[in-house]
Amino acid sequence: VLGGICSARSVGGGNSVGYLFLRLDDLNEKLTGAGFNQMPTGMLAWGGYGLGEIGDGKWSIGGVGMGGSAKSPATDDDDPKTATLDIGYGGILVQYNAWSSDKASLGLGAVLGAGTTTLTTKRGSIDSFDELLGEDGNTASLWRPYLMVQPQASITFPVSVFADVRITGGYSFFYAPIGWIDGMNFRNPIDNGPLKTMGMPFIEVGIAFGAPTL
Repeated sequence: VLGGICSARSVGGGNSVGYLFLRLDDLNEKLTGAGFNQMPTGMLAWGGYGLGEIGDGKWSIGGVGMGGSAKSPATDDDDPKTATLDIGYGGILVQYNAWSSDKASLGLGAVLGAGTTTLTTKRGSIDSFDELLGEDGNTASLWRPYLMVQPQASITFPVSVFADVRITGGYSFFYAPIGWIDGMNFRNPIDNGPLKTMGMPFIEVGIAFGAPTL
């Protein structure tokens, strides 16, 4: 009822849920070559954001963070194999407030930040705690740090005096300055693995709470 009579707030923050359209051709090639199934083509992600206007209100600055996980289907054999990819990232958002009215506002911006990706493989299953500690322990994991640039556009709708709904779409580009890392062994990164770069479109829906614009 109040959404039509209030404008998007000048300062606010909240939670969001998104969907990443994964493009993992080089990783999938490695997985299938080792007898694993491919990763899915998308990933659900959860996070949050905060944004506040500066100066005359034409620009806003804030921060965002998102994270999600995707898992390849288990193989159909005696020792089923799965791979899990975890992605997390965050950064500073700078936005140009291109247009606004009392019913909606449009923002054009970019996120500059960093993130990590962790790839974990699992073979077979563990049936007891003793197997976990013994020779049957059957998981391995590597992770990789990334720099990230994310151009995006968002449209925001006020739904009450104190809350906005924000729909954002864009493209996330990740670049890894070093290779895959085992634990904290930074001295010996593995440079010949996949995902040196990642690029993926995304869409995100969030709800922000804050003081109404005066």
